[in-house]
Amino acid sequence: MSLRLFLCTTVFFGTVSFSQSLGDGEIHEAYDSMVGLENTGFYNGPEFKDAYPDSGGDSRYFNRQGFATGSIAYNGQLYPNVPLNYDVFSDNVLARSDDHLSHFIIQLIPSFISGFTIGPHNFVRLTDTKLDAGAHGFYEVAVTGKSFKLYIKHFRRKKERTVGLEVYHSFSKENYYLLHYNDGYHTINSIKDFKKVVPDRYREVQKLRRDYKSMYKSDMDGFMIRLTEHLDGY
Repeated sequence: MSLRLFLCTTVFFGTVSFSQSLGDGEIHEAYDSMVGLENTGFYNGPEFKDAYPDSGGDSRYFNRQGFATGSIAYNGQLYPNVPLNYDVFSDNVLARSDDHLSHFIIQLIPSFISGFTIGPHNFVRLTDTKLDAGAHGFYEVAVTGKSFKLYIKHFRRKKERTVGLEVYHSFSKENYYLLHYNDGYHTINSIKDFKKVVPDRYREVQKLRRDYKSMYKSDMDGFMIRLTEHLDGY
């Protein structure tokens, strides 16, 4: 599977997961199991050490429970069934070695990654947003409609507090959203931002916020998905 085909399938159609199209991936997996993943060039990056262990609040990691089986397109090759986690705070993907002789965590090189999955969640690396550099990075693919595409930018803000001689760290969740519409990307931080993107349908947006008031307050990711699906005519 070429990297270009993989990206087109994952980003623009969104309905085909890594696991549904692993013809070449199954070959890579068989090869990797014979030679050992550590010897394939996959673990290419610095060893990761967590300088801010959680002490409350939201986790800095996408999967708070730890590493989960995922797949990743890395340096032009697809690697299925790899223990992965996403460090939301630093916007880096982590891979854990499950080698019998050693256990270590590698921070993978971001520019080598075009996409990855953790469980049912698909992520892509966007570099063509034409927004400021801070808007580049890894986004969860949330909706891939005919006219609208929604990406969730998972974000964590670090807070510190000192108790005696101890410094405690906590992380707060502050996700924002990227909406692709009319061949352009639009950053969505609040409902008001839709007024600039779809001014002729802003009343619909406001009505949906009223209809889904509870979801809007408790599950913004879910609400944004529902709103985008509505705009796209689901």
